[in-house]
Amino acid sequence: MVFYPAVRAGIDDGAVEGLVLEALEEHHVVKWTLSELDGLDPACSRAFLDELGESLAKAKQSAPTHPHPRSPDEPPDNIVAATGAAMVDRARDAGRAVLRKTLAKR
Repeated sequence: MVFYPAVRAGIDDGAVEGLVLEALEEHHVVKWTLSELDGLDPACSRAFLDELGESLAKAKQSAPTHPHPRSPDEPPDNIVAATGAAMVDRARDAGRAVLRKTLAKR
């Protein structure tokens, strides 16, 4: 309702239109999948979901802060890649924060 129309209006570039259409299609697929999942009975116990939530919260603390679409998806390679990427991302984020503060003082 807001984001994609603003992107289309704010950036006059044919490549952007293609990206917007691709993103809208991906969102449509996600919405369709979620509607199918919504009708299913729960397949996991509450205890399992609580444990999974705790594991995800712990993993998020050491996860990369930027997307890395070419990184592996399966263990153990994904763990090794994510660890290295997270360190690089956090160093880059810290450097950018220092640069923004420095430029803001000028």
